[in-house]
Amino acid sequence: MKLNRTAGKIATTAFAVLALTAAGATGSAAAAEAPSNPAANECNYSTARPTLQLGDTGPAVKQAQCYLLHTLIIDDLIEVSGNFDAKTQLRVRQFQSCAGLASNGVVGASTWSVFEQYMSTGRVC
Repeated sequence: MKLNRTAGKIATTAFAVLALTAAGATGSAAAAEAPSNPAANECNYSTARPTLQLGDTGPAVKQAQCYLLHTLIIDDLIEVSGNFDAKTQLRVRQFQSCAGLASNGVVGASTWSVFEQYMSTGRVC
């Protein structure tokens, strides 16, 4: 157990050194470019952004479910099925509440926009 903690500290230190080096050794890790979010490339079901609600189906629902899978920390994973079921509606409400949106369980323009912001930055709720 102690070995794992030591290895974790070494890895964290090594990352910090690499970040400072990438930042030009300016003394500020904030200047380093944020790592890209590989999850953003995994959600390629649809480019359409229609309003989605309970009972809807299709690729846009899969897109929203994929975004939920990558932006919402929950105990059980959401299935990317393409069916906007009660579980998807609940997860949308949870995401909306966390993100400061009206928690209505409907994926509209505001929810799509925040999904995409979270995906591009790697932010999670």
